[in-house]
Amino acid sequence: YYQRELAKDIPNVGLKNNGHAHLAYGVLQKAYTNENFKPDCWLVNFGLHMINSHHNKLPAYGEWVEKFIAYAKEKNVKLIFVNTTPYQQSFRPKQNLTIIKFNDLMKNAAEKANVPVIDLHACTLEAVKELGDKNVYMDGVHFHDEVRKRQAAYIAERVREIVK
Repeated sequence: YYQRELAKDIPNVGLKNNGHAHLAYGVLQKAYTNENFKPDCWLVNFGLHMINSHHNKLPAYGEWVEKFIAYAKEKNVKLIFVNTTPYQQSFRPKQNLTIIKFNDLMKNAAEKANVPVIDLHACTLEAVKELGDKNVYMDGVHFHDEVRKRQAAYIAERVREIVK
């Protein structure tokens, strides 16, 4: 299921930017009220929106990670986390250190719960190493089309490996 399908099947789901855990969690709760919503797997990335809103609130972020892990277990669904990409180094270099802390928290919680984490952070850094910052980022945060395609292929391949 993707947002478009949810909006079609559950018009009152009230989809917003799911870059924040509480919004995505609310959408999931509403989605489960529809008998057609029976996913085998959730692919979850809180992303930079979530980290920005929880800047220096690592415990609160960790609570959301744990909440998603518990809800996936309750719903008997395979949970896969995707960690967060870095900013362009020249855009917000200090915040990249914060992103690493948040990604480490997710990784540690996921490992304890046997939840796989797709390392999109490393994938993006590999693109930066190969192509250079200016050819990866459009504005310090968002990516050029070629990089988005590369990231999508990376995620798809990892998901195939995980769910096989």
